[in-house]
Amino acid sequence: MERSPVIMTSSLQNFGYYLQRAAALLRARTPIGGLEISDTAVRFALFEEGKPKFVSMRLPPGLMESNHIKNRPEFVAIVKKLREQVLGPDAAKNKKVNVVVSLSSISIYSQVFGLPIIQGENLEKAVQLNIQMVSPVEVKEAYSGWQLVGEDKDTFRLEVLSAFIDRKVVDEVTKALEEGGFSVVAIESRALALARLARERGVRVESTKPYVLINLDSSGLDFLILRKGHLYFEYFHGWKDVQNDKQQVTREAFEALLKRSLYQVLNFYSAHWPEPVKEVLISASALGDEVGRVVSSNFGLTVQPLALQGNLQATPEWFVALGSALRGLVPRGEDRDISLLGIGAQERFRHEQVLGFISFWRVVIPAVLGILLIAFIVADVFLINMRRTLESQSAFQLKKAEVAEMESLRAHAARFNRTLELIQATEKFRIPKGPLIGKLTALLATHHIQLHRLYYQDSSTATVLSGEAPSETDILNLKKALDTDPAFKSTQLPLTEIRKAAGRGFTFSLSFAAKL
Repeated sequence: MERSPVIMTSSLQNFGYYLQRAAALLRARTPIGGLEISDTAVRFALFEEGKPKFVSMRLPPGLMESNHIKNRPEFVAIVKKLREQVLGPDAAKNKKVNVVVSLSSISIYSQVFGLPIIQGENLEKAVQLNIQMVSPVEVKEAYSGWQLVGEDKDTFRLEVLSAFIDRKVVDEVTKALEEGGFSVVAIESRALALARLARERGVRVESTKPYVLINLDSSGLDFLILRKGHLYFEYFHGWKDVQNDKQQVTREAFEALLKRSLYQVLNFYSAHWPEPVKEVLISASALGDEVGRVVSSNFGLTVQPLALQGNLQATPEWFVALGSALRGLVPRGEDRDISLLGIGAQERFRHEQVLGFISFWRVVIPAVLGILLIAFIVADVFLINMRRTLESQSAFQLKKAEVAEMESLRAHAARFNRTLELIQATEKFRIPKGPLIGKLTALLATHHIQLHRLYYQDSSTATVLSGEAPSETDILNLKKALDTDPAFKSTQLPLTEIRKAAGRGFTFSLSFAAKL
């Protein structure tokens, strides 16, 4: 019975899923979430079996300003409460939560520059030299990072995205998070997290098309240029730049800022890249429709809200944390995106990873040995009980075996008697063929005949011989020899029975009667 291909495919998929789960357990890979820090809130997102988990905490006004911590003890206390909500109240006190941090309330300078197509150490040296040249601040005062975003095979040039951030901000945030129970894996900009989310989970977002992504949140207006699925440029405007005396942003000021900023971004794009921008993505918790109306009516571009695929049911305020959480799904050895984390924090993370790996196997090995010991004990008890059961039934089994043996002997005796009767019945028909067979074998050898079949039924019917000879002459000579031999009579060789064989010889069939 054949198995259905659908069932076999489903079984293979289930096997692959469990194999991946087992491999993940053996690697002792710890989950990594995304943590967005702004001046108003900290938001945590983590993918658990493909589904996102969200936890957030509001920050009091004035606690954070441009990601500078104004009240460190209060911020650490809030971070600790966030950790308790992520892990639960029963979590170990020393257990860390690994996170990719995105800083949303500080301007992270980024720039794309080109290099000739080079590889290895030469590429690293060339990138570092260009980073020093384009850095907006002293290299010693900033953390920097870079990643490849494109390759132009027509001009033989690489496109490299670089980013810079004040190292004091990074060190301050990293230390506070570590004190609150978090282990920082990487630090990136909000723009990089949004670009990743649009590339990997955006609905109707194609990596072959360029886009302008407008992100509107409590900190301001952020304009991103996306090419080939990667971030190429960011232009940010905070609300403080357009607030009036009452610290409010009027409708007229908002529209003017939106038109002016988008016009500048589109001019910058057209001056650097050839393919035109035709679509604008909008990520906004509020005023999204208003932004779309202004863009479509003034610039004639196609506007679509940034929507997410599959089961990612999240509002735009969670998009940054989700984008960083997607980075947490990538194995550390394969992560090539920009990280603005200091070397010291990177070393601490690696140290904690090693300790976590050792702790994992320190628990797993005794557990596996304990399971094996229990299995051996259960098997031993089972075999002992089985032996006792068999021994208690030995007498009954012996009697049963004796009866079975007697029945078998009776059956063998009956078959033996029937065989003797058959031999006696056929004995009277026996014909002493020994001399004839010997003579026939000698004739066949003399005339180079290979015997295929010799059919003999009884003395009243002719014997039929079929075989193969090298030539027709050998066949005719065999017939003559049978005709002249007194032991054979009535030899018949129809010419139609002589046929060309598959090789070089000839097959034939003749009949004769033996003189007994």
